[in-house]
Amino acid sequence: MDSIYEGITYKADQDIYYADARADYFLNDTNALTFGVDLKDDTYRSESTGGTLPANDSYDLNTYGAYIRDIWTASSKLEVSLALRADNVNVDFVDQDRHFNETVVAPRLHIRYDHNFNWTSRFSAGQGYRVPLAFFETDHGIVDDGFSVGVDQLEKSNSAQYSLAYNGARTTFETSYTWTAVE
Repeated sequence: MDSIYEGITYKADQDIYYADARADYFLNDTNALTFGVDLKDDTYRSESTGGTLPANDSYDLNTYGAYIRDIWTASSKLEVSLALRADNVNVDFVDQDRHFNETVVAPRLHIRYDHNFNWTSRFSAGQGYRVPLAFFETDHGIVDDGFSVGVDQLEKSNSAQYSLAYNGARTTFETSYTWTAVE
């Protein structure tokens, strides 16, 4: 990414490596389990190539995760999916001597119900998290003291969503309601 913000140029390079291994196990005709582990290695280096303010939002991010998911097909109309995910997130903002390591567990639920051939309802709820990493996510490009990041913990959220969809021969329609609370 090469950008100009308020007369200051900003250049960043990012390398992301991700690996995932999973196994499926079928308990019976209506119930399937998925077990998995994954890892993510994210290296981000930035610099201010002009102006007087430094680019100091470079980071190293390592995430190690494990998850289990159960999909239960109760009938031809109803499917329920439950998942539980655990991640260890290790972040080092290398230019600011700022570091944190946090382990988080997040449950998730998804229900699909086919009312008939055309109408489908979906409900989902769960918890999520992420590391707000780049400067523009915290300052939105306003730079008073350089490109800095004031992050010392994960951003966490709880959410729920309901949608109703219609699929016909010539018409597709969907309406949904979503609620999210972010910490």
